[in-house]
Amino acid sequence: FQDYFGPFQLTEAGNPKLISDDEVILQHESDLSIYFGDEKKYRKGKCVLTTHRVLWTDNKSERHSFHLKHVKSTNTKSGMMGVSSPKIIVFLNDREVVQRMSSGHDQSQHANLQQPKLIKIAPPKPGFIKLSFHSSSDRRDQFVRKTNKAVESKAWHKQKEEEKRDFTTKAAGIRGLMAENHRKQQQQSKVVNEAFADLESLMVHAKQMVSLAQRLAASTEAKEQANEFDTMLQGIGIISPVTKQAAGNEYHSLLARQLVDFLLAPLRRSGGMMTLTDVYCLYNKARGTQLVSPDDLLQACTLMQRMNMPMTLRAFEESGVMALQLNEFSEEKQTNKILDLIDHKCGANGVDELRLSQLLNISINLAREQLLNAERNLFLCRDDCVHGLRFYRNMFASYDRDMYWNKVHEQKQKIIMEL
Repeated sequence: FQDYFGPFQLTEAGNPKLISDDEVILQHESDLSIYFGDEKKYRKGKCVLTTHRVLWTDNKSERHSFHLKHVKSTNTKSGMMGVSSPKIIVFLNDREVVQRMSSGHDQSQHANLQQPKLIKIAPPKPGFIKLSFHSSSDRRDQFVRKTNKAVESKAWHKQKEEEKRDFTTKAAGIRGLMAENHRKQQQQSKVVNEAFADLESLMVHAKQMVSLAQRLAASTEAKEQANEFDTMLQGIGIISPVTKQAAGNEYHSLLARQLVDFLLAPLRRSGGMMTLTDVYCLYNKARGTQLVSPDDLLQACTLMQRMNMPMTLRAFEESGVMALQLNEFSEEKQTNKILDLIDHKCGANGVDELRLSQLLNISINLAREQLLNAERNLFLCRDDCVHGLRFYRNMFASYDRDMYWNKVHEQKQKIIMEL
């Protein structure tokens, strides 16, 4: 049975790393065991179902991946209260492996140039694995429905089919182009009809729907009706958004992990910090119609420090403004960057929050907080004038009173001696 399983990698936030752009997360389970036949092999771990794989981890060192191409069929088995848990029985396909060539003298000298021969190996008896759900039979039923949809869809084959489409004389010329265009239209129509049949199908076909929308947005019609197509693309959103239905009681921790993966690049581009208001707008715009509430977002961000994520939630002292900040963010480096900008970009005019937000590519609220923080640490001083509040390098911070007056006294004595 172990030959049906392989490893999988994690992202920086601890989410499973998807093997292709076509793979979409369908469901999370927080408490699931795996049986090899009737023998329990992996006990009570976390599981993720995607359009391509079943991923299981004990949240420590063990991570196992089972590809859905191995699924022949599925069945369910009821549990008994306090005795056994509801289960999915997964019957296995034969495995295809490359046959090793013999090294005998009768082997042809051209054997190395031949295509490798694939042979089928039957699964070990009794020919099935079981997934045991310690949560509820409802979660089991959702899982098996989505698994069957994914197996029926065979999303892992579609990219290979496109890559293997070879050139033929039938595809040449105007007739060939028209035939290819007709085939693509039929395929797109099939994707749309299947995707909107029900919610599970929509999730399985999510990647194809996004690709279709992007191709439509690049068309001539889209350019003529830009606003409508922008709205449509916004509605498509993130391909695998974390939802309460799919995540169950792990919703806020999984939301925190998805936020980290989503925000790492924007945070690094914007200097390592972003206000929670900007995070809310940016993330919900990407999710499209499946919006996250402010309370859920705040709760997910609060969990990040406890989960040892590469970013944490921070509240500024006086204003109470909350921001997400990368752990690698340094107040000292940010202050030095502001001082360098004042010296080389602003000169004698100083800097205000609007100008700093433009120079650092951050929001005005965050620029204001960083200026006030640098002022509290005595690196900047302010000039509150008719033109507004501006900040300058604090020259008094480097002021040495004794050295200054010693120099004044020396100059005074020099003048007296000259007289």
